[in-house]
Amino acid sequence: MFGIGTTELILILVVALLVLGPQRLPEVMKLLGKVLSQFRKITDEVKKEIMDQEELGEIQESLKELGEVPRLMQKQMEKELEEMERLKKENREDESGTEETGEKGEKRED
Repeated sequence: MFGIGTTELILILVVALLVLGPQRLPEVMKLLGKVLSQFRKITDEVKKEIMDQEELGEIQESLKELGEVPRLMQKQMEKELEEMERLKKENREDESGTEETGEKGEKRED
């Protein structure tokens, strides 16, 4: 329970019996049981609250990351558009270069 062995528990009960007497010992033990039960209930609630706060923090972090997704997608799309424009420009330059030189790579005379 609290790191108390059987011998220690018996010793505590004997001392409590001597101090409190046989009349009050059952009442005190009943009260002690109620107090321990309430203590456990409160500690379980605190543990649950701490776990809920941790989960809430994780959820908030995930939402923050999800909020960054559209910005990252926009950046990526801008890069892709720039790349497409660059390739389109290179393609036009290549086409205009082949028109001047002809099919065989020789310069055409007009």
